[in-house]
Amino acid sequence: MKALAEHDLPWIGEAVDIVARAEGLPWRVAEGELERVLAPANALAAVTSSLRKLLGGRAVHARVAREVRGMVLGAPALSASARSARLETCAQRLGLPPRELESLLWSDLPRERAIELPAGRPNELEVAAHANVQLVQRALGRAHGVQARLWGDAGVILRAALARGLIATATREPDHVALAIVGPLALCHRTGVYGRALAQLAPLLAACDRFELAIDAGDYTTSIASPMLLPVAPTDRAGVYLARKLARDLGRLERTLDLELAPEPLAAGRALVCPDLRVSEAYVELVGFWTAEYLAAKLTRYHRAGARVVLVVDEARGAEQLPAGALGYTRRIEAAAVLAAIRSPTCRSPDG
Repeated sequence: MKALAEHDLPWIGEAVDIVARAEGLPWRVAEGELERVLAPANALAAVTSSLRKLLGGRAVHARVAREVRGMVLGAPALSASARSARLETCAQRLGLPPRELESLLWSDLPRERAIELPAGRPNELEVAAHANVQLVQRALGRAHGVQARLWGDAGVILRAALARGLIATATREPDHVALAIVGPLALCHRTGVYGRALAQLAPLLAACDRFELAIDAGDYTTSIASPMLLPVAPTDRAGVYLARKLARDLGRLERTLDLELAPEPLAAGRALVCPDLRVSEAYVELVGFWTAEYLAAKLTRYHRAGARVVLVVDEARGAEQLPAGALGYTRRIEAAAVLAAIRSPTCRSPDG
């Protein structure tokens, strides 16, 4: 994958100008001109998609279009006069000109949505940065496996990967953290859901001082490395959502519990384990996608780290038998069951 850089800014600026000139017109008008921009097809597609997201308007137009269609469509208007009368009646009710009303009928479709510039003309660097995120996401979506080397604060990526249920293993090297992630194409089920979860790591790469990705796509390997134009890493609220909810529920069960959200990763030799919660002397890790082998290896690493752990596993994201030491759940994590598992003699401890 070739990332967009400063030498791409001239043609990106041309694309932005085309979109800006088409303000108020449907996106299909701009798309016809964008096809003539001299740029790699995948890069141009990423820039166009980034412009759509940056300019927004999708939610607003979807709501308006549904309302307009609900009022205008129905029994066929068999004459031009009947059609005009119906449009005029609906326009009066909505307080809009009849001509504008007709243009809103299908404005929730991507190519029919009007181009809007709520904050003025987008900056080429901003567009390039967001387009790079999309290029990385597309590469991740076609991966059999991903090998990442992260310098600086690797915890952001590691915790985000685990919070999204990705099958990932972290190893501490002398000057960086190595992270191996199973790709969506290596799974036999729910590959689309897994691929979207993996793609959510791309915007967070900017939180690292430096990164290198080797994406195994089966027939070839794509290498991605910093420095790269990327937007500022967003706050990853999804990274602690379920753990925070479980901690709140545990605290309601017993106010005296010693709870710590997102404790420091634990070293198991060179490997790292990343629990979501510390509950007194034990740890809890929430697991999404899994295999029995993956869970067994994770339990072994906690054993090496000298930590008691309960793995709380989403049963819908695996198709095998849960090993001893893992607590399954379907839709909702029951805090009482987690607390009972922590206090059970079968809770995995350093002694086995």
